[in-house]
Parts: sequence; structure tokens; C-alpha cells
Amino acid sequence: MNTKSTNISFFAIFLLVCIVANPLFASGKGKIVGVITDEKTNAPLPGTNILVLNTPWGTAADADGYYILLDLPVGVYDLKTQMIGYVPVIIKGVLVQSDLTTTQNMSMNAAVLETEEVIVEATRPLVQLDQTSSRRSLKSEELRNMAVSSLEEAVAQTAGGVEDAGGNLHIRGGRSSEIVYLFDGIPLNDPLTGNPNDSDIPLFGVEETSIITGGFGADYGNAQSGIINVTSRSGRNVFSDRKSTRLNSSHVVISYAVFRFKKKKTKY
Repeated sequence: MNTKSTNISFFAIFLLVCIVANPLFASGKGKIVGVITDEKTNAPLPGTNILVLNTPWGTAADADGYYILLDLPVGVYDLKTQMIGYVPVIIKGVLVQSDLTTTQNMSMNAAVLETEEVIVEATRPLVQLDQTSSRRSLKSEELRNMAVSSLEEAVAQTAGGVEDAGGNLHIRGGRSSEIVYLFDGIPLNDPLTGNPNDSDIPLFGVEETSIITGGFGADYGNAQSGIINVTSRSGRNVFSDRKSTRLNSSHVVISYAVFRFKKKKTKY
């Protein structure tokens, strides 16, 4: 009986840990949904292939023309739809935000002869329907163009944020220890004192920073003043470099990040 009770208790604890940890693993991801239709008849196009260019992700539309792309890292993507008998369509600049859903409907033209693909620029909706919290998102381009050297300085320039003389960040008048810091879903706060740890996250390694100041859900535990959810940059098939220079009264600090791809030469 004792062994059986111990096994049941262990299983219950394991199940509880899985349930609590599940939101943390899902944090920092978003999804894209939409409907593929015929441009003239507005009828759904089942079986249409939807590809996320320069990534290994893709899906197919169901019988109602509805598609869904789950667990996409935060960033801007280009989508391509293709189906036999229709002109391929490319949607550029589809924005994926942390814990939010992006709706991108697409229509396709029937084609008898082979024609060139149609390129459409995606537009961001004025109102995010599934956003229930007071949220401000800073993209990597915005952080790069701001005159700041740390995430705390960037957050202090948003509505509700302020940095005191000691360099401590406060949101909506709360204590600095009441702010929850998340990096790819991992809490950065000290579990004993609650004070945020100085992580020194480089700005060129950040894809998106979400500042949530109110209305956050129960999956963000111990948050009383605000939440700073940082999502790191992910690898792509497109290679680039980035350089930033910061000048103060004593010295010049140059941050340089290079991402290069070298091809090996093969002799035949």
C-alpha cells in the first residue's frame, strides 16, 4: 500500500509540474490563421498549400479553406500560397507577436496559363482582437533606433515606465521587485527576494520586447506591477550583420554582431 501511494503521489506531482510549466514553454511564440478563397467566387479553396518562406514551416488549408500556423517565433514573415490551377500569391511582412494571433486572409485568381506570382504587402490591423491586456511591443528595429544601451532604458521611455537615479526600473508607480522579467518564457527574477536579476541581454539579440502593464492573465504568476517579456532572435535562412556604436564622455563602445555563412569548396 505504501509503494502504491508513493507512486500515485509522484504521478500527481509530475502532472502538476507539467501543467504549471506548459505556459512557460509556449511563451514567446505566436500563430497565423486565415482563410484561402477564390477572388471571383469567394469560395473556399481546400488543400491550398501555405508556406512560410525561408523557414521549414508550412501547412495546408482544410475543407473550409481555413489554415493555421502554430508556434511561430516572434518576427516578420513572408507567406506563399500555391494551388494547382491558381496563380501563386506571396504576402510580405506578416507580423507575429508573442502570445497573439495574426489573421491573414488571402484570395487567389484562377489561371489557365502559367503566369507570374502575385506579391501583396501585408497590413497590420488597427485593433488586435485577441489582445486583452495593456501591452506595448518594441521590435528589434525600434530598439536599434532608440538612444538606449539597455532594455531597462528602453522600457523607461514607454508609457507607465520610469527609471530612478539608482537605475531601478518602475512601472506604474510600483516597486522594481514587483516586475516580472521573462526571457523566452524563463523567469529572470530571484526566487528568494523577487528582485530582478541583471541579465545584461544584448539589444542585437532581442527580436521583441513586450511590456504588459495591466490586464495580464493568470499564467504570469507573481506579477503585481508589470511584465517584461523578452523574445530572442531566431535563426533564418537569410544572413545579415549588425553594428552599433555608442559614445559617452569617457569612451566609445562598439557592439558588433556578425552572422556569416561560409560554403565549403568541393573538388571533383
